[in-house]
Amino acid sequence: MTSKTIAVVGATGQQGGAVANHFHSLGWKVRGLTRNPKSDKSSALAARLPGIELVQADLDDKASLKTAFRGAHAIFTVTDFFEPFLANVAELSAKGDRAAGEFAAAIEVRRGKNMADAAGELLAEDSVLERYIWSTLPPVSKISGGKYTYAFNYDSKAEIQDYIVSDLPQLAVKASFLTVAIYTNMPIAILMMGGAQFDAEGKLINAAPVSADAPQYFADVSEIGKFVEALVKAPAGKNMLGYNGRKSFAEVAGIVSGITGVPGTVIPMTVEQMAASIPGVGKIFGTVAFWVDFGTETGSKLLTPQEVDPSIKLSTIEEALGKEDWAQVAAVIKQSQESK
Repeated sequence: MTSKTIAVVGATGQQGGAVANHFHSLGWKVRGLTRNPKSDKSSALAARLPGIELVQADLDDKASLKTAFRGAHAIFTVTDFFEPFLANVAELSAKGDRAAGEFAAAIEVRRGKNMADAAGELLAEDSVLERYIWSTLPPVSKISGGKYTYAFNYDSKAEIQDYIVSDLPQLAVKASFLTVAIYTNMPIAILMMGGAQFDAEGKLINAAPVSADAPQYFADVSEIGKFVEALVKAPAGKNMLGYNGRKSFAEVAGIVSGITGVPGTVIPMTVEQMAASIPGVGKIFGTVAFWVDFGTETGSKLLTPQEVDPSIKLSTIEEALGKEDWAQVAAVIKQSQESK
């Protein structure tokens, strides 16, 4: 048990929710930031984590962020690129295939800088803040030399990291950065977005924007709190690649087949083919190919979870995939297939 407080941005989302869950289990005081403390998601969070403090905060309102961050010993920050992207992609696609991505990236950068500015201003007021964690991603367009230029959600997060390091030195000395690998449920997202179908024999055919045999880093999103705990305990200035293991998409398909009893295979596709298969979204999956082409190159060394905390205990990829509701996934795929 500790008397320390962690403020968690996006506490009702995937990353923030995992951080809130984990620190609550450690006995920390958890302060969950949410736009609406009375929403159904907030109510469910409060029921799941007795004693959590839910605080209204708007990522576009720096004053509300300062209020929510005040008194926190650790702050976990993350932004949701896909919320404004998916809400506007249909309308903005008429202006070109980059319009929605650039629109959402600008929102993400603005909000990420607001959070960093709020924390930095509190430090200037003699804050108790010990660690600021930003959930970041590599600058894909820069590292790839322009090969992958639709990585809006990566480049925007990298811009925020650069801003913290270059423009907010007082916050930078308290900061560490977490690059979360491809979620173990990301192949499931591709499945459910239309990148898969059942053939006439009931075999599940999935698509991937890389060779089916190319190893990928995967993270169990439910264990992101463990990565954050390791960064909070370690000295500042760490850059971690949060991942549970490496598997190819073909290996993931094999694991899923073993869990469900449904045979499956992966068909490699180009990014352009993915874009045609999943209109408006597919080109963003070039970021998956980036990890194959450039590995963990980000401009700064990424530490493994074990390098940051040798005692960390993580689930295997098999265990992570076993947590998914595969019956629901199959139902969504079939519904999508029947509607075409």
